[in-house]
Amino acid sequence: MVNATTHVPDAFPQRCRYLRVPILDVHSKQHDDALLALLPSVVEFVAAARRDGTGVLIHCLWGISRSVALLLAYMISPQVRAASALRECKGRL
Repeated sequence: MVNATTHVPDAFPQRCRYLRVPILDVHSKQHDDALLALLPSVVEFVAAARRDGTGVLIHCLWGISRSVALLLAYMISPQVRAASALRECKGRL
C-alpha cells in the first residue's frame, strides 16, 4: 500500500508492505517539489509489486488528488507501456 498522508496510520503493517508518502494536499511550489521528489520511489514500489504479481492500493485522505497523481505517475512512467496503460484504463470503465 502507498499511504499518501502525513498522519493516517498504516492499518495492517503485519500483513501488508507500505510506502509512506508524507505529502499534503496543498498547491504550492514547495509541496509540488516535494511530491516530484517522491515520485520515483512510488513508481518503483508499484513496479516491484506488479513484478511480484501483487496488487497495490494507493490511498490518501480523500482519494481525489494525491492518490490519483501517484497512480498517474506510475501509468506514464517508462516502466509501463502506453498500450498497456490504455488497456488498463479502458478495462476499468
